[in-house]
Amino acid sequence: MIKDTSLEQLKAVVDIVDVVGSYIELKKEGVRFSAICPFHNEKTASFKVEPAKNFFKCYGCGVSGNAITFVMEYEKIGFQEAVEKLATRYDITLERTNQRAYEEQKGFLGLLEQIATCYQEILARTPHALEYLKGRGISEQSMQEFQLGYCDSWQVLGYIEKNKLDKQALHHLGVLAYNPEGKEYASLFGRIIFPIQNSNGKIVAFGGRALQEGDVKYINSATSSAFSKSKILYGYPQARLAILKEQKMLLTEGYIDVILAHQAGIKIAVATLGTALSTDHLPLMNILKERSPIIMAYDMDNAGQEATQRAIELLSNNLKYGGVVELESGLDVADMVAQGKITQLKEALSKPVPFIEYSLKRILNRYDLGNFLDKDYAVRECRAVIDALPEFAPHTRKGYTEWLKEHYGLEFVDHKYDPPKQEVFKDNPTGRNYVEEAFLYILLKNPALFEEVRPFMDIKYFTEAPDAKIYQDFLEGKLNTPQQVAFLAGELNTRYYAKVEEGGDIVGELREYARRMGQEYWYKHWVEKRDAEPDIRKFFDLAAHVDLIEGACGLESLPLLHIVPNLKGFTPYLFPQAIKPYYNPRKMILAVDDFCANDPRAIAIARDLGRPL
Repeated sequence: MIKDTSLEQLKAVVDIVDVVGSYIELKKEGVRFSAICPFHNEKTASFKVEPAKNFFKCYGCGVSGNAITFVMEYEKIGFQEAVEKLATRYDITLERTNQRAYEEQKGFLGLLEQIATCYQEILARTPHALEYLKGRGISEQSMQEFQLGYCDSWQVLGYIEKNKLDKQALHHLGVLAYNPEGKEYASLFGRIIFPIQNSNGKIVAFGGRALQEGDVKYINSATSSAFSKSKILYGYPQARLAILKEQKMLLTEGYIDVILAHQAGIKIAVATLGTALSTDHLPLMNILKERSPIIMAYDMDNAGQEATQRAIELLSNNLKYGGVVELESGLDVADMVAQGKITQLKEALSKPVPFIEYSLKRILNRYDLGNFLDKDYAVRECRAVIDALPEFAPHTRKGYTEWLKEHYGLEFVDHKYDPPKQEVFKDNPTGRNYVEEAFLYILLKNPALFEEVRPFMDIKYFTEAPDAKIYQDFLEGKLNTPQQVAFLAGELNTRYYAKVEEGGDIVGELREYARRMGQEYWYKHWVEKRDAEPDIRKFFDLAAHVDLIEGACGLESLPLLHIVPNLKGFTPYLFPQAIKPYYNPRKMILAVDDFCANDPRAIAIARDLGRPL
């Protein structure tokens, strides 16, 4: 933390007219200055600077403060960074309360700058590494702009010895390591080097791309006091001014995506460092205004799509605006630029698919909506996406619900108020529950599979008396009863089972039907409980628990759902971001340990289950 004496010294020498005038054009009006406000759209100059008071204020939008405040607001940076910028400008030495730690950190950053220079020098005299970069379409100008390098272990060790650099610090920073024989080596040897900078443009780590087949393709420096990859967006310092100016950000997946995007004139590109987008990244996005878009262009492979989905959930829950770019099949941003498809890339970037729409379409594309069972699954997954939207976004929730109905014929009610009804076969003359029908048919055809569901099933989950009777006979070891024979001979069941056999996953089908039967039972149970005992709302929001049961429960969690009414004081909105109603149901139980310590039974169950990641 910067000492107050240093702050007062800085404020005493800073000229606010000089500072503000270096960012915007000021016009003198008597003893003060005026300008068009840089913080909101206006035609008249309502922004005033008072030199005598070292103060500015906009009488249109209300933003006001001193020179430090102006730099913070204009550059969208934090207090410390703004102070350091002004201190450098006015040649003021800042003293800190934790000066020793600051000096150590400053020393680390200086070391990393020196090592980056070493890597660059090695690249310049390593033909095969230069050939690789040129083969990827990276120009010499881009290599210099992003300070690309190459790591040859012997040359790096020689540089360190020659310049007498602190080896202990370099081990801490992940530049050096020991092999199993205890010999020292450069940890990124044989790799193209991508210096990783923090938001202030200081090198804090390195990424390395292997040139040898068989090696792990990309690795980063280990986490250190200088580097945490979940707080870094690669290319952010280079992209920052363009993002501020254009008010949009392009999120990509890799170093080369960013470099080639910038090379193609798309200066708003940044990338996560081989990790999912996290809440720690969100502050870096605050340079965007409320409705300025974040455009995602991750790879289209499975890993990229999973990362896209997780990022969508995070951004949507934080009401970030934007969408996902759908590039040509199999291509990423770097491929598009390298193949000369820059025009097509820019056109795609101008038409991103909105976040929630993309998530819903991705679900719908996996199902045959002409098949009633697929349609049922699609409804469930789409509902989970919509239910995950913040409660304070009701128009978004309602809008996408209506969109699904209008464009895809998917209709569902808000299950906080009305329990879902299991579908029955439209042409089933008995009107019996098809989930029970399917469960019993598979079970009777494959009795040996019963152990897959025995611990989780309960006869009370059956809603139809004939189905319950068949199941009871099965439990008692009565096979081939008249009811069972008649059931198996039914035309509808025979036709359905043929489809199951075609699918091949009979065990999975059996477990899924058991889960859905239990889910339906507990869902209805607590809705009825809510209606019968209104006072229960004094302890918890039952509707929220119904959400958890409906969307979260898995087969293994069914026996645990009786504890729901005992979660006194439980509020789902207090959960960490990682715990969602449609995620791992065991997390629902584990949350009891953290938030509901008054229920010994729930805590015991949570501890018995262990703590899954």
